Amino acid sequence: ARLKYECPALAKAVGERPGVVMANGTTQNVANTVYAFADLGYFAEAVFEELARHAERIAAQGIGQDIANILWALGIAGMVARHERTVRIFWDEAMSRPAVDFLHIQWSMLLLARLFAKSEGVELQVPRGSEQEKMLKKGASKSTESSERFERAVAKELSRCGFDGFEMEVPPFEAGAGGELMKVDIAWKEAKVALELDGPTHFLKSPRGSAKTLTRDGPSKAKARLLASLGWKVCGFSYLEAERVNAMSDDDRTQFWKAKLAEFGVRPAGQAQTLSALLGELRRKADRD
Repeated sequence: ARLKYECPALAKAVGERPGVVMANGTTQNVANTVYAFADLGYFAEAVFEELARHAERIAAQGIGQDIANILWALGIAGMVARHERTVRIFWDEAMSRPAVDFLHIQWSMLLLARLFAKSEGVELQVPRGSEQEKMLKKGASKSTESSERFERAVAKELSRCGFDGFEMEVPPFEAGAGGELMKVDIAWKEAKVALELDGPTHFLKSPRGSAKTLTRDGPSKAKARLLASLGWKVCGFSYLEAERVNAMSDDDRTQFWKAKLAEFGVRPAGQAQTLSALLGELRRKADRD
């Protein structure tokens, strides 16, 4: 999974017989399998159904990394509400263990799992004043990977095209929930429009070496789903799309961005003011009538 190669045939084979791994594999085998499916974006229901059948045993026998991997996978795959009982078994186990059982990165994974659970309407409780609560707060300081050069180039291009009012690296959560764990790449906060820039690491690699096949990985799919659940309108822009747009003339690039962002209600500053003035005039006319 960490190499991020497409493997639909292997995923299909495991997905058709998940009991072989769940019943006979070690807790690490199970955790790694579930993690890999979620990371690659293969959200196979059968795998998570089989996990549910063995949840108590795996939770009791697994180490901290196993529990963090499984909870993260359930969140990434959007399986929390569907398998709430399973999630609570693993979450309760995590909250009952000494904090030292989990590394810092695993607390970050647990916090992400909690945020995804909340987006599905499932509240996972943390003992107040506990060491676990402290570690989850520390886990929020781990930021996700950011394609800073890509973001700056797009932000510069947007400014050239006359767009303003956007910010970079904006937390999508209210009241600081989530800390540095997840950010909107470029955001119009008031309008809740998220421009998500998808570099090569957001996609699975093709074994045949084709750079033209784009299949988003699990975390990228999950982030878009989470943003939508929070009321954000998500506009995606991939690195391959950027290559095509960068080859255009200045005028064509400007037209591209105007058309793309207009779908989400975002317009260049001058156009936005003109539209606002027009709406104001229509309102005043209606009041006079």
